[in-house]
Amino acid sequence: MIGLERMKRFGIFLAILWMPLCSWAFPDEKVGEINLSISPSQGVFSASERFLYLMDATSAQVSIVDLLTFSEISTFSTIGTPRGIEISDDGLSLYVLTSNADVVYVFDLEDAFSDPVEAETISIGTSAVTFEHMELARLSGGDQLLLVDEGQERLYVYDIETEELQGDGGEAYVQLDFVPVGMGLTPDHLRVALLSEEGQFVTYLLSSLSQVGGDLDMGAYTDTESFSALHMGDLNTGTFGFVVNSLEEGEVFLVDMTDNTFSLALYDSNPNTANLDPLLVGDTPRSLLLIPVQRSLDDEDESDIYLYVSNSGDDTLSIFDGDDVGASGVTEALDTLEGIENVPIRGLISTSDASGYLFALNETDQKISIVTDQPFLTFVSSPEGYVSDGEIEVVCSSSKSGSLKVYRYLGEEDEVISPTNGTLLTSQSITADVETTITVPTDTFEEGGNTLSFFVENGDLLGHGSIEVYLDTVPATPDNFSLAFGDEKIYVRWDGVEASDMDHYLLYFGSTSDAEGGIGSLSSPRQVTHTGTGEMEEILSPIPNGTEVFVRLVAVDERGNVSESTSVLSETAEETQGLLDVVEEHGGCQSREGVSPFWLFLCSVWFWVLKRARFYGMGFVLFSFLIIPSLYAQEAHILKPRNSNSFHSSIAFRVGWWLPHSTAIEEFYGKKGNEHFLLRAGFGWKGLDLGVESGVMTETSSMQGVSSGRASGESMRLTRVPITMSAQYALSISWLGPVSPMLRAGYDFGWFKASQANRSESGIKHSVLGAAGLRLHLNELGFGGDMEELMGVKAFFLEALAQYMHQFSSGLDFGGWMFSPGLGIEF
Repeated sequence: MIGLERMKRFGIFLAILWMPLCSWAFPDEKVGEINLSISPSQGVFSASERFLYLMDATSAQVSIVDLLTFSEISTFSTIGTPRGIEISDDGLSLYVLTSNADVVYVFDLEDAFSDPVEAETISIGTSAVTFEHMELARLSGGDQLLLVDEGQERLYVYDIETEELQGDGGEAYVQLDFVPVGMGLTPDHLRVALLSEEGQFVTYLLSSLSQVGGDLDMGAYTDTESFSALHMGDLNTGTFGFVVNSLEEGEVFLVDMTDNTFSLALYDSNPNTANLDPLLVGDTPRSLLLIPVQRSLDDEDESDIYLYVSNSGDDTLSIFDGDDVGASGVTEALDTLEGIENVPIRGLISTSDASGYLFALNETDQKISIVTDQPFLTFVSSPEGYVSDGEIEVVCSSSKSGSLKVYRYLGEEDEVISPTNGTLLTSQSITADVETTITVPTDTFEEGGNTLSFFVENGDLLGHGSIEVYLDTVPATPDNFSLAFGDEKIYVRWDGVEASDMDHYLLYFGSTSDAEGGIGSLSSPRQVTHTGTGEMEEILSPIPNGTEVFVRLVAVDERGNVSESTSVLSETAEETQGLLDVVEEHGGCQSREGVSPFWLFLCSVWFWVLKRARFYGMGFVLFSFLIIPSLYAQEAHILKPRNSNSFHSSIAFRVGWWLPHSTAIEEFYGKKGNEHFLLRAGFGWKGLDLGVESGVMTETSSMQGVSSGRASGESMRLTRVPITMSAQYALSISWLGPVSPMLRAGYDFGWFKASQANRSESGIKHSVLGAAGLRLHLNELGFGGDMEELMGVKAFFLEALAQYMHQFSSGLDFGGWMFSPGLGIEF
């Protein structure tokens, strides 16, 4: 027992010693794979680095991988076999170089979850040149595409903004002296380097395309020349080019590019230059990548740099500490990771946010290997298909122990993956490499797809994984279910159910209280397509009048889930009548006998007055019962007109409430809510104002059952457009201050249209009207300041009128009282 206790204490001691080593966050373990439908050869990240776009070097395909769920979400086709892929600095344009000559294809990435749209084709202007390599230089003056033509040993630089080729020495290209097999940009994108298979290394300034630093021949520093890949990166000591010599015992040379006079930083034990050796890697290295890796999630400035080299000969990954490489000259790998297979030349990819994930493409087995030191979740089992309300169980395993938190992901499609972009559902501890069951409540899920994000915190390390869970609940019972009758019809109305997967409704009806069996030739149930969450209507017809129909309704979603039924309602079809059925109306300009010709004559005289008369002669053609008494009142100094020394124009807007004289209109439309919206324009002299007024009234009402008198489901609409010519007089009474009494008389010939289920009539009605009211001059109360000086406004007023209209036309009677407040100006 004592020995076991000592062993336990010793184990704890070793665990404490091991903890600091485990806190390193550079990718050093293959934790999982992402299966693809393509053979990936090169890739780029979206602007948020949530999505990875991968090209297939053997077919015209590009795949999109979502790093929230670590899964392929879609593929889209290209024109020609891809040879290079880049993304713009704003993340909105994807550039794809293919086997087609002279062109680069640009795809729009506005919607990350939709297949990119081919927005345009860039013609480089090189005729039939086919390019083998592409880089995108992001410069302050705009993006530039760097393209290599191996056949003619040329470098082309295409300015995307100006749509022009850049060149050197009068040519639209840079002529090289070798066939380039590799090309790379310095991290600041100011220089480009090119590499030949024999080890020739040259550098050009992108601003001038002039060569800097001379030629460097690395073939002189190795026994076998098989150079294949080039990568640029920054170490703590400066900018370096990393050059791969693909041997059985591979080599990586460092070119110090801190200034324009670069030199080899490491080289072999050549008798003439025996100082240091190159980095020694595995069998046949093909791809390499230098990445900064964040050590602490709490300190974004604390990071280290590591160099990764994939070796295709022995399926290993050599890992070098950047501090050792740049300073002490250590040439052996810090670690060698096995099981990283078939990585192409540009097949190592890492996000730039130093999150500690490295992705190694496998171009023969159609997959990606995930390398990281962060906790990595593997989902052993999760709900398949659809789940209902309640709880779900997810079984997962983590590569590291820690605190597991589950969120319902609520972030935007292009947001960086983070636990802040979601609602916390549950949390618990998880032990490394032990299958753990997590119970997740579904009460906050939305109908359809829900992304669940799992985050494991282990000290400063943070790993994540996600699954998609589909919620499918029974639809709610339709609200506001009601019936209405019509002439040989039953109207069924309800509010559409609010659910993203709603599909249709089933309408059950019959002549018995169980709402089954249908009516006559109408079969039950009837399927009604869901059209939205607003009011829905279905009409059962023909239904013999006098037949009582029983109806109920259920909602059905896309997966066939059926809601609870509404209550059973009943209604009886019945013959209906509308306003036109109870009023003898044939439309047109009909008048009562002996009256209409006079008013038509008066209408003609009024138009003549408006066209011909001058202000000083208008009083002779106005209605004498209004003008003569008012003039007498002025001479007797009983009343005085306002604006007595100037001509004026007026505009007034009023809202009128109409109380119809017709008992039929009152029965169908009532005395409330028959609003008219009116606008009057006039001109005059002293207190007199001549004007024309027009407006609109539109009302809808239900037709009525002939037998029951109840409102039916059938509607009718009444529209009236009054056109009124009137003369009005505003008086001034000293003891009323800013308030003026008003009198008005005029003539109305209003257009109307009455429409109901079985007929429609329209025409013009003729009426005379008289009105009296009060006008309150706001400018005399100090409102508006001196508006005449600023805007030419003489009066700014509120008014209220009581108007009575007497109609002489037969049929529908639009006479009656109207009370209308308004707002207007005189100028």
